[in-house]
Amino acid sequence: MSNDLKSQPKSPLSQRWVSLDLLRGLSIFGMVFSAIVPWKSLPGWMSHVQNPSVGIYTPGISWVDWVFPIFIFCMGVAIPLVGRKKSEQKSSFFTGLFTRFLLLWAFAYLVPLLNPSGLEGFVHFKMFNVQVSGYDVQALILVGFFAMYAFYRRFKPSEEKRWIRFAGAGVIIGLIALFYWGYGVQLSLHKRSIIILLLAFLYLFGSLIWYVSRNRLWVRVAFFIGIVGLSVLSKEMGFDSWLYGQKSISWALNMEQIYFLIILIPATWVGDYISGRLQWMGQKTVMAESPPVGHLIYIFLGLLAIFMCFGLYMRWNEWLLLCVSLSVLLLCLIIARNSSRNLYPLIALAAILLIVGILLDPYEDGIKKVPATLSYCFTMGGICIILLLFFHYLCRFFPGSFFVRTFSGAGANPLMSYVAFGSFVLPLLNITFFIFHALNMTIYLRFAIYTSRVLPPEGRLFPYERHHQRRAPKPPRLQRQSKTARLREKRL
Repeated sequence: MSNDLKSQPKSPLSQRWVSLDLLRGLSIFGMVFSAIVPWKSLPGWMSHVQNPSVGIYTPGISWVDWVFPIFIFCMGVAIPLVGRKKSEQKSSFFTGLFTRFLLLWAFAYLVPLLNPSGLEGFVHFKMFNVQVSGYDVQALILVGFFAMYAFYRRFKPSEEKRWIRFAGAGVIIGLIALFYWGYGVQLSLHKRSIIILLLAFLYLFGSLIWYVSRNRLWVRVAFFIGIVGLSVLSKEMGFDSWLYGQKSISWALNMEQIYFLIILIPATWVGDYISGRLQWMGQKTVMAESPPVGHLIYIFLGLLAIFMCFGLYMRWNEWLLLCVSLSVLLLCLIIARNSSRNLYPLIALAAILLIVGILLDPYEDGIKKVPATLSYCFTMGGICIILLLFFHYLCRFFPGSFFVRTFSGAGANPLMSYVAFGSFVLPLLNITFFIFHALNMTIYLRFAIYTSRVLPPEGRLFPYERHHQRRAPKPPRLQRQSKTARLREKRL
């Protein structure tokens, strides 16, 4: 397609790249869903392949192992989209960088503090023959969720209201004090959300690397090669295992913060490329029609993602994965060179990362998420680019669909969407005694998805309105003159 990444339908309420929000929202849903499903209650492909708690380190990855790298990739793409505007002013960029890092770091500790597990509480109610223990605890968790929403809510410059943030911070401090002195909840540096803390440090390191190399690609390539070399050296010397065993250090720093930069650094280049295309096209929201052959690129990429999902889980032969991936991506490159040249660099980068990841598989005794292997990081980096292009295609043709609006709304407010199920949905179902009547998984999950739309970043009910690409009406078709009429006109 000749104009594929040049423009993107955007919400009138927020100038965001909806394709990225959609992919991020799907990854958040996957993380929440995989966390609430008990292990072994569903088929193996619905959970993580490796499970350190029971000593399972079988090679292979399922779709559940895709969601966290996808979120890291989306964060890397977003760094240039947000930072390019502030990079001109050095002080403004670093102020925003460390502010976001501290907010993420604090969020990693607020999640378990405001949603403590194992508390029995003092108030117990029985209604409709249903006994709910810890009714007071559930209500306090719900209050804590709204306090975090008030504190982390993003305002438009025209409606900045600091008193809402201060009110949210005051309620958060009061709840922490109440849980500590009233319920005996202990404060500890080791009591944190590991995923959020890891994301905070990845954001810090990735943003600093991007800032230093924002106008010099070779510097970013040097950083990438150095990180790969450091990762190989750490694994060979066993430094990652030693560091993980040092509990006084590992609560804040571990080698996974270095390994996952292999996914994040290429993502920053993708963000730079997309930022340049969007800036060049300005505020255009309607894409030009493309040659029909251009659609084949996205169809092939979608099928390749499905093939890799099955192949990596079922541990198909790496040569089969390599041949199929190489054939499909070469075919996409040939098509892109003739009809969609702006997609060529992204497909080429995805091909390099994916092929390197597949080739590294046999040298690391199989691809694994725990402990993270280089094969895992390279492979997921390539797959993430493929998924981003495929969902960009969906956003182009279905911009106002329920699917796009729902998950892009969740992706636009990732922090609150991540904790919405455990800190909002479950407490609400408990205090309304609906928890025991919501055993239907379909209703249960629909309610969880809608939560992210109720609490968008701008505080509006529906952050994304329906966008229909209205095509210009076709000119009326000229009536074909009959042969007799043409002859009469010729005689005249």
